[in-house]
Amino acid sequence: MDTNFAILAFFTFMLVYLLICEIFTILFRLTGLTEETARFQVISMLTTCGFTTSESELITSSRKRKRLAFITILFGYIFSVTIVSMVINFFMRMNDINSLHLIFKGILAIIGIIVIWYSFLKIGFIKNNFDVFISKIGIRTMFRNQHNPIMVLGIFKSEVIAEVTITNIPEELLEIPLKNSNVRYK
Repeated sequence: MDTNFAILAFFTFMLVYLLICEIFTILFRLTGLTEETARFQVISMLTTCGFTTSESELITSSRKRKRLAFITILFGYIFSVTIVSMVINFFMRMNDINSLHLIFKGILAIIGIIVIWYSFLKIGFIKNNFDVFISKIGIRTMFRNQHNPIMVLGIFKSEVIAEVTITNIPEELLEIPLKNSNVRYK
């Protein structure tokens, strides 16, 4: 394998890895976890570090979360093996003549990953559209429109701010205006 191709492949796999981390974070948020908890658990599962905090009980207490955790851990194993083998291949192909040149290219690739990922996270329009797109797919595949998923946006003491996606309206609320439904009190 050509070293330039190895660097490009490493760069691509790292971006895909970060993208998968973002996707699974969104999917876990659809199951009712906060973004902070979901991201921590996803990173723990993807990096095969395990998730032994008390928050991990949130994962094991739900059938949907357990299935999602299984898939996340499987992705983590696949990507870990792939990335480690690519790094080993990269260093095995280095010789003394072009070592500094290759290390410089590797550092540039890592800087490129950071710049692209930071740009992705900071451009609100792109991130919001990506979140909405993944949420719609997640709702269709994970819940099959059987219930209304709740995405927790924040927890402040005893108050919770959540986004509820209405996919299945109960019959008793059909044809009733929202202001007359008493949803706030129910």
